[in-house]
Parts: sequence; C-alpha cells; structure tokens
Amino acid sequence: MAFLRVVPLEKALEVIKSFPLEPRVEIVPLEKALGRVLAGDVVSPIDVPPFDRATVDGYAVRAQDTFMASESEPVKLKVVGEVNAGDFPDFELKPGESVYISTGAPLPKGADAVIQFEDVEREGDEVIIYKPAYPGLGVMKAGTDIPKGKPLLKRGTRLGFKETALLSAVGIAEVPVFRKPKVAVISTGNELVPPGEELRPSQIYDINGRAIADAVKELGGDSIFLGIARDNRESLKNLIEKGIECCDIVILSGGASGGIRDLTSSIIEELGEVKIHGIAIQPGKPTIIG
Repeated sequence: MAFLRVVPLEKALEVIKSFPLEPRVEIVPLEKALGRVLAGDVVSPIDVPPFDRATVDGYAVRAQDTFMASESEPVKLKVVGEVNAGDFPDFELKPGESVYISTGAPLPKGADAVIQFEDVEREGDEVIIYKPAYPGLGVMKAGTDIPKGKPLLKRGTRLGFKETALLSAVGIAEVPVFRKPKVAVISTGNELVPPGEELRPSQIYDINGRAIADAVKELGGDSIFLGIARDNRESLKNLIEKGIECCDIVILSGGASGGIRDLTSSIIEELGEVKIHGIAIQPGKPTIIG
C-alpha cells in the first residue's frame, strides 16, 4: 500500500484521468438543459428564418415593376391584399400588383422587395411609388441568420442562456447531455457536529462537508452528503460502502494522514486499491486517491 509517498500534482492528475469514468449520456428537454454539458455536436435542422420575410412595414412588390419610378413619373401598383406576421400568403404577385406587409411577415411568391410605407403614398387600392426598389430591399432571406446544416454547438459546451436560446431558434426541444456525475461526500472526525446542533466542549461545526458538496454542484455534478463518519473503522467503512453503492465518486474529508486513528487508506486498500497517498501540495499533502 502506498503510504505518504509524495508525488507531484501532475502525476496525481494523470492517475485520476486514467480511471474508467466514461460519462454516460442522457436526453433532456431543453427547459432542463441550462448548465448541462452537451454530449454531441449540434447542427441546425432548419433555415432561420425559414422563409423570406419583411424587415419593415410597407408594400411587397416585384422590384422590376418599380424600375421606372421617379418623382416626376411615379409608378402605381394595385394593392391586392395584406400579409401580417404569422399569415401564410397562398397567392402569387402578378405584374403590376403589390401587397401591404408587416415586419416579420413572409413574402408572397413573386415578391422580392419591400418598400417601407413612409416612402410611398396610398390612394384607395393603389400604392404610388416614387423611386425604384431593388431585389432584396427590405427583405431578410431564408437562412440569413442560420442556414440549415450550419454547426451550432460543439460537444462539451456548457449550455448557458445564449446557447439554449440558439437551440430554441432552430426548434430543438431535446438535447443529448452528459449525465451529471453522482458524488458522495463524507466528513470524518469525532469532533465534528452538523450546523444547527449545539456545540459541546472540544467540538466544531463541520465546514468541509458543506463546502465540498456545494463545490460539486457548482461544477455541474450531483452531490449527496452522506454524513459524518466517526473515528472508528465500522462507521467509516459503512459510509464509504454506501457511497460506492450509490455514486460514481466518493470524496472524504479528513482521515488521510499518517495518524493512528486515520483509517481511510486501509479501508480503501481493503475495498479496492490505493493509487496515491501523498501529493506535493499545501494544504492537501496527505491526499489519498484510490
């Protein structure tokens, strides 16, 4: 058994990375994906926007119908309808026609420009145009923001609100994420008392249990605080075995130095293997990895 044979921190990290702790993958709804880590690359399944849309309130036209418009000789187009955001225009503009359209609304077939209403005049069922429009004026083409098939997010990305908004924009309702590692946390020591209980002489409140459990959560894991093991073999071994049974990783605080009451290393050796006992860091020199 390795016992206080101090190794560099880099060596300790190599040992940890060598453990077979391949994360498992689960599918979660987008509303529960915040803070989770993507388990696969994501590409856009659609164009965003999914259709050519107006960027201004005005009149959708065939640009070629306006090419001869001027202040002295304006062009008049017949207004044949109205398209608002959320509408589906199931008609096609014919030569000499236009349609009133609101910002965000899809262009009817045949239209390739939108002239904002401030630049025209309306007389009855006609719109009067004083300057030419060009194809694409006042229009956002399908896929301008995000084209279909564009890589959006890479495996390993932690999802913040910007990332979940991006996934919403392309209609993704579920995402593959790495399952949060379950980490059992155990404090050790006869002197420890849980916060909220009355302190007796020679006792102190347990700080490390709360700190480690919350650090695990802050880093993206699920922590389970199993309680305080007393300085006897049965108490400590029972909690370690419980942690092994319910979790992926067990973290103990205390009980790792060379003192006569420190049983951790012998119990780990009994249940498995002590890989490292001693790291060249301060504080933390007596750390055990097993």
